[in-house]
Amino acid sequence: MILLELPFTKPKPKPSSGGPAPAALPSFGILGDDFESLGLGVILAKAKKNIFVYNSQSGLDNAVVAMAQNSEVDSVKNKFSQGCLECQLDYKVNISDLVNIKPKNDFADFSLVNNIILSGTKLQEVDYVDKTNQILARNQAFFILDAPLLAGFELANIRQKADFQEYCPIIEISPLFNHLKISQESVSLFGLKGLSYIAGVSKNMTRKGIDLLNPYPSKLMPASNCLERAFVNMAGIIRPILLLYLLNLPKSRQEIAGDFYAHPEILKLAYDLEIELKLILKTYSCSLNALNSKVCEDSPSHISYNKSLEASFKANLIKSALHGMLVKSNINVKRAFETIIEDIKLNLVLINQLAELASVQLTIIPKAINEVSKLSRCDLTGKARTLNDIGFDRLHYKEIIEVLNQ
Repeated sequence: MILLELPFTKPKPKPSSGGPAPAALPSFGILGDDFESLGLGVILAKAKKNIFVYNSQSGLDNAVVAMAQNSEVDSVKNKFSQGCLECQLDYKVNISDLVNIKPKNDFADFSLVNNIILSGTKLQEVDYVDKTNQILARNQAFFILDAPLLAGFELANIRQKADFQEYCPIIEISPLFNHLKISQESVSLFGLKGLSYIAGVSKNMTRKGIDLLNPYPSKLMPASNCLERAFVNMAGIIRPILLLYLLNLPKSRQEIAGDFYAHPEILKLAYDLEIELKLILKTYSCSLNALNSKVCEDSPSHISYNKSLEASFKANLIKSALHGMLVKSNINVKRAFETIIEDIKLNLVLINQLAELASVQLTIIPKAINEVSKLSRCDLTGKARTLNDIGFDRLHYKEIIEVLNQ
């Protein structure tokens, strides 16, 4: 039997060197000013929890406070409202209910909050990671929103290498909503997910995360582990594959984009990718139930692509993956290619390495990585997140299974 004891997953008896533990208050500190973190902050503020926004670069935190004082915030409103009309309004909060959101510029004040919120995009910025590690105190829970694949283990690995001894629960959360819109009277969230998956670096951390975020207006579903949570949130996995397919279409076949969500070829591509992803999940002993609820459920080998497409469309797989990428059947080629590169570096290279480690044969993902590397004239594998970043580079895949499920 494989026995592993990783220092970032269990409480340490050693006293914290980062100052006193945070006070027992229902408070959350948001690091940065991205709309995902602010949106969750708005929901939690509505639930009467204290929210502090740190280190804003665009003034978004000050804008929320200014809105409560009836100040003008047109620039912020315009910046974050684009595309909102495509989604049904799901959650609206009056500015007068957001008095619990306050700006903070001193990182020393982080000792006053119980929990810290950071988006997955900010986690890729070295400055934010360094500051996060320096300010995390004993038992402060750390939430990563819209987390890339195994982002929680990446942060834990960084903390371990830097010899930070404080035990801090690290929890990943799938996307919570699509858009945020700010006006002088209210903050509106569009496309609020009816079901969002959550997973901690350990099962105890998962339970703690759910408890801390309650009451939450939609359902938080615990994934069996962080790998399963990432695969349930398939947008960052399937999006580069679909975009690359579209960009490779000859002009004579560009009409496919006009019927993209209903085209049999696209469904077949999504279905083939689903088979590969399910094989990885099965190899790493993850549950397939959550993935089945998101994609083509119970599809036979002689799949009817029309029926499968309808199931996928209803599950928002293809549509959510390409949300905002297609406008009246037109593709912004530059934006699409940048998105493909970013998704490959964040997720696909790491998925491919997990597959190779367990001798799982993939076709679609490695082909996409090689093709885009040639087109960009850059070795994307060398610039991507890898098993070494996660701390799994010296583990056998069966050891990884044990680490994921502890």
